[in-house]
Amino acid sequence: MFTYFLARRLEGTGVTVSAFHPGLLKSGLTREMPLILRYLTGLMSGKPDKAANMLCSLALDGKYSDSNGRFYKYNGKEIKTSSYSYDIKYQEDLQTISEQLSRRNPAELLS
Repeated sequence: MFTYFLARRLEGTGVTVSAFHPGLLKSGLTREMPLILRYLTGLMSGKPDKAANMLCSLALDGKYSDSNGRFYKYNGKEIKTSSYSYDIKYQEDLQTISEQLSRRNPAELLS
């Protein structure tokens, strides 16, 4: 929703905004998981270089220069998100709430 909001806000500026889902990757993020979960996750995870290549393509390849406000998977396929994520009112509400929360003291958010 942030991507759609920002893409709309920056429309016509020459800046392209895209969202990216890297997929399940082998990384150190699962090191706190129980061993069996790490093992199972590792079996299903891919190498990070595939996702990194796609991310670089999104940033550098001219074929994505007109893809403002789109969401891509690690394999380059576009993902359609849920219908409410395209609702401009929800996007604006999320942005407003996020801005309000970013101005608060982090300690306040925990209480």
